Amino acid sequence: MTGSGQPPSTPAGSALDPVTTSLWCVVFAVIATLLQLAQPVWFDADTGYHLAVGRLIREHGVLHSFPWTPFSWLAEHYADTELAFHLLLAALADLSPNLASKIAGVLLGTTLLSTALLVLRAERVPSPGLWVLLALACSGAFIVRFAMVRPHLLAVTLTVLLPWAVLRRRFLIAGLVALAYPWCHLGWISAPGVVGICELARWLGGERPDWRPMLLTVGGVTAGLLLHPNFPQIVEHAWIEIGHTLMASAWGKRGELPIGGEFRALSLVSTLRFVLLPGTLVVGSLVLAVKGRRERPVALAYALTAAVFLGLTLASQRFLEFLAPTAAMAAGLALAHRGRRLAPLMLALSVVFTALVSQPLFHRLLNRTDMFPRPITKLLDQTIPPGAQVFTCDWQLTGEMLLALPGRRFMVALDPILFQREDPRRFREWLALIRRPPPEPARWVGQRFGARFVMCEASEQWRPFLSALWHDPGARLRMNRLPWVVFEIAPVHQGAKGL
Repeated sequence: MTGSGQPPSTPAGSALDPVTTSLWCVVFAVIATLLQLAQPVWFDADTGYHLAVGRLIREHGVLHSFPWTPFSWLAEHYADTELAFHLLLAALADLSPNLASKIAGVLLGTTLLSTALLVLRAERVPSPGLWVLLALACSGAFIVRFAMVRPHLLAVTLTVLLPWAVLRRRFLIAGLVALAYPWCHLGWISAPGVVGICELARWLGGERPDWRPMLLTVGGVTAGLLLHPNFPQIVEHAWIEIGHTLMASAWGKRGELPIGGEFRALSLVSTLRFVLLPGTLVVGSLVLAVKGRRERPVALAYALTAAVFLGLTLASQRFLEFLAPTAAMAAGLALAHRGRRLAPLMLALSVVFTALVSQPLFHRLLNRTDMFPRPITKLLDQTIPPGAQVFTCDWQLTGEMLLALPGRRFMVALDPILFQREDPRRFREWLALIRRPPPEPARWVGQRFGARFVMCEASEQWRPFLSALWHDPGARLRMNRLPWVVFEIAPVHQGAKGL
């Protein structure tokens, strides 16, 4: 990198003209659209939660409490760590949920890929569009994560932009990224870490580290937090999710707390299927970037960043959405002078490999069961009146429950640790009740949780609890239509939450 902070000179014609850049953005939009249209219903249940929050914001304004899940820490300490994403969904709230999710997915997916393209274009990487496609092609799991309509799409976009803005001293862009991060994702704490990696790359490249980007980033993140309408709860929420859910439960292996599969490490077979190619890109680009560190510190910064995400991905698969794009960008930057020949070959090999090993995962993406088809939703709406407290066996589908049955109250959404944080004793009672039910559980459901209805998925894991309710005279079966079973608790057993 030159002292002026401009990209190094490269062969003539290596940069894309505006028309070609625009055409590539159209290609990315088509890919994002096809991935959304191929899904009959959104793949990830959390999408329902985000859509429900968008509708609630449209109806009530920015939320400061969440009474629809009264047993959650969020009920009284609401912190919207993805407010920007929810504001986008609020703008689409007049559309059907399925259409709103697809539009949001196309917009955010196109923005992510186009941002990566613009960074590579600014660095005059030959065939930058092919390197961006390599990010998708190198991992079937990343394709699935890319197709999910969730706020990590915003976080990845900010992460792929920040190293370039820091090393090219585009301080306005870096400051805006830092400012936006606390409004987009709870991973805002990672922004200073990325800047630290960039300064390490600058130092390894023979330059003196610059203190201004770190000061600007920390200041921008701090300003974003202070300006957030849910400050200071947003800081505590981030600590709960990162410190307790990820570090203590997923990495610390605390068995009491059930966590989603995305927090767990991939199996060896899945690692070979979904991390082998991006991992190879990381190792190769890191070797080349270290050798050329004085000429291309930007390549080294992306290679180091991708290496960190590789380590995190091996510990928790939810970081794969950061690994794949940074790995592909690092490879493109490290192979800048050979990319015109290597990019098509690497892309073709990745397409073949991913197509061969990812078929079961793609099948799940394209064939997820609709948990709330219209006839079932209508029947549930007639069975469970608005305002009712509903006891549920799990938390993963609460978001879709909120969307399908507005006005009802459920146990906890997003993460069970938010229940444990609010009321540890009652949380343990909930787990014991659904895992090892007593002979007559209706009394416990009604008096300890103030619930009038029980609504659980008709799956094998809840069979003992549902069977106990079936034999309990204090519970009456109101609905048994796959995939849902609903019981009503006798009035004599109903109590308040605070009992």
